Amino acid sequence: MKRTCSASVDSSPGKELGVILDPQADVSLISQRIAVEMGMTPIENAELPRLGWIGAQRQSTYAAYAFQVRLSDDNGVERRTHVTAYGVDKEGLPLLLGNPFLKQ
Repeated sequence: MKRTCSASVDSSPGKELGVILDPQADVSLISQRIAVEMGMTPIENAELPRLGWIGAQRQSTYAAYAFQVRLSDDNGVERRTHVTAYGVDKEGLPLLLGNPFLKQ
């Protein structure tokens, strides 16, 4: 079951991001456009996966980003943690946190 919450990235204080928590996703994703707008620095020499979507459709990733986030839910409960996410062309909420993140 997907859930949503909000997050702020330590490198861009004051900018809130909408987040999808998706236990079915194998990786975490961030909108490449948002990552560039926020001035995130890509991880050098990171291995970038080609992601499978629906059927044989594939999605390329632009870069890998490592960053600290502060997550807060509707009840005001906060959690600070490290995220590694791949930049993709993404519509809707800009940050999707997948199963590896949720198991932390």
